[in-house]
Amino acid sequence: MKFIRLTPENVRYYVGYEIIFKSRGKSIVKIILDTSKGGKSIKIDHPDLQNCLQIVSREVYVIVKNDKYDK
Repeated sequence: MKFIRLTPENVRYYVGYEIIFKSRGKSIVKIILDTSKGGKSIKIDHPDLQNCLQIVSREVYVIVKNDKYDK
């Protein structure tokens, strides 16, 4: 398992993947449902953040469970 930081350039490749981020001092794991056109925000199921998460102002990481280089 490894973590990849989301950027506006790579976010479109990770729709459907789990992400981890911090909100109100807690680590939260959610699934990316969709991205904005510009790639600066993602849609998630988290009403506390109005189901939208800005990725340029937060550290958001994708959880990649299996990589072709993992053994």
